Amino acid sequence: MDIGDYIMPIVIRHTPLYGFLWHIEKYASNLEKKILDCGCGGPLPPLAMFYEHGFEVHGIDIDKGRLEQAENFGKQKGMKLNLILGDMRELPYEDESFSFVFSYFTIFHLTKADIKMAMSEMRRILKKDGLCFVNFMTTEDGMYGEGDELVKGECWLDEGGEKILHTFLDDDELLEFTAGFEIVSYDKRFMRRPKWWGDYQGCYFDLILQKI
Repeated sequence: MDIGDYIMPIVIRHTPLYGFLWHIEKYASNLEKKILDCGCGGPLPPLAMFYEHGFEVHGIDIDKGRLEQAENFGKQKGMKLNLILGDMRELPYEDESFSFVFSYFTIFHLTKADIKMAMSEMRRILKKDGLCFVNFMTTEDGMYGEGDELVKGECWLDEGGEKILHTFLDDDELLEFTAGFEIVSYDKRFMRRPKWWGDYQGCYFDLILQKI
């Protein structure tokens, strides 16, 4: 199997997760290599990267269509990805059953109240000293202020004729949304989107957290 056929698109799309992988292998190599992706669906699942690095990988997604895309990818590449249909706000896993968990480009499509529920669930299923990666959209993102803002920071934006929730946090809210974790790595990442996406500047908090 020529892994170059799919690894390069994954590298380009999921570059921040390589920082998470680096932290795992440098600082948490003593923990079992078992990881969960909350929001695992899509045609280029980042779990493939962790699978190639010897992890036992698991994923959950609430969107059946995107889950099927990830399942098809795994089948085509001969990867056992262990994907299930479900909700990150109520994870069907036992306490402390994973060493690592991440949610990438997913959690900010929840309300603020639901983000707190999902973060609490990810902490629950993590082993002590386990690591979590999550990214939030910030109020410095170019999309903030567009669409219908019914609750501060929660904006319903039109994407292809469908209203999609995007939740934006500011710096002062980070501690509130990462309760029970220690912030190991913090990066406010600015990203210029290409012109065919509207040529605007995106801004994200990329966080690596440790369960305390």
